[in-house]
Amino acid sequence: LETIANDDVQQIRLIPRKLGQAAADTLYSAVWVDTIAGNATASYDSTALYDSGSHSNSGTAALDEAGLKAVRIAMRSQLAYGDQAGLPLGEANTPRVIAVPNELEIQAFKLTQSAVAITSTSDSTVPNFFSNGLRVVVVDAWTDGTDWFAFADPARMPTIEVGFYQGREDPELFVQDAQSVGSVFTADKVTYKIRHIWYVMVLDHRATYRNVVSG
Repeated sequence: LETIANDDVQQIRLIPRKLGQAAADTLYSAVWVDTIAGNATASYDSTALYDSGSHSNSGTAALDEAGLKAVRIAMRSQLAYGDQAGLPLGEANTPRVIAVPNELEIQAFKLTQSAVAITSTSDSTVPNFFSNGLRVVVVDAWTDGTDWFAFADPARMPTIEVGFYQGREDPELFVQDAQSVGSVFTADKVTYKIRHIWYVMVLDHRATYRNVVSG
């Protein structure tokens, strides 16, 4: 109680904000670190999300023009689940997002924003096929500085689903500060509780591709 009264630097008042940020960070880590970089298992076939054999969505290409081209071809060539005609997904499964660690941020920016192709020939007359066609997401939590991932448009080809209890996407914060009950009554302590209930599930491996690059 005295700590709260003497909170000159407002650290106590920041507790609710920090709890909310912790909830967001936990979900962020579950998606980008545990599920994607951690290569979670797809429940529908008991196979890792990224598998070069069964899922045909894992390679070793570096992040450059040749690597983007190889990923684009591989993703467009994926077959829809249960498609008896053997037709590829094509345009619907074209890469629209690339996710990179912060070590590859500048390289990704050059590859996706430059008007001319980023190649070893340094020919300024060759247009960049990937210019403005890809969104770059930088995941600072990734510890491998060379691996990168590609995703199709999640509105058309979702890879991962995040579900929230009763649709509550924002965390709920509860404060027990009534003077006559609980910890405030027995020990002059204010109790905080945060509730954020969600799950993460792999929906379809076809809409994403991973490159594990040595070095």
